Amino acid sequence: ILISFGFIAFFLDKQLEGHSLQDLKNSIITQAQLIESQLVPESLKKENIASLESLVNGLSLKTKTRITIIDNQGKVLADSQKPLPEIFGMENHANRPEVKIALSGLTGNNIRYSATLKINMLYVALPIMGKEGVAGVLRLALPTDHVQKIMSSIRKTIILNTIFALGLAIVLVYVLIASITRPLN
Repeated sequence: ILISFGFIAFFLDKQLEGHSLQDLKNSIITQAQLIESQLVPESLKKENIASLESLVNGLSLKTKTRITIIDNQGKVLADSQKPLPEIFGMENHANRPEVKIALSGLTGNNIRYSATLKINMLYVALPIMGKEGVAGVLRLALPTDHVQKIMSSIRKTIILNTIFALGLAIVLVYVLIASITRPLN
């Protein structure tokens, strides 16, 4: 019983975690598409950083995500988690997996540790299309700790239910064995 519950708990845990992360990705992609529709590709070429910074800060508060706008060379133009003076010192993002995919014209996503924020993050990057192709990248990021908290709660519930079921099974087996052995004794 313990082994079967262990297998069930393991596979249930993996399935729920996968579905939770997929739902989170879909939600962030939808938010990114709405934000991308508000961006003018020409503002990236002019590097109108003040208006981009204002836009990402305002939208970040509403979406509860970290928003980064990157030009087609990988240079960060605006970031909702970094003040303007620090943005100029940020490293080039062209080699980040999700940004590489977005620079090729597709939607990229990745889960990895953020050295800047020191936590695991889910990143989604969309290309900002201009007249000549990809003008830049809009990247949204969200900590995965929300999914981890939900999974932790589910794991506790599964463990408690497994312990309860195992205890109930032991009591039932004892009663069954006692009812069989009593006439034999």
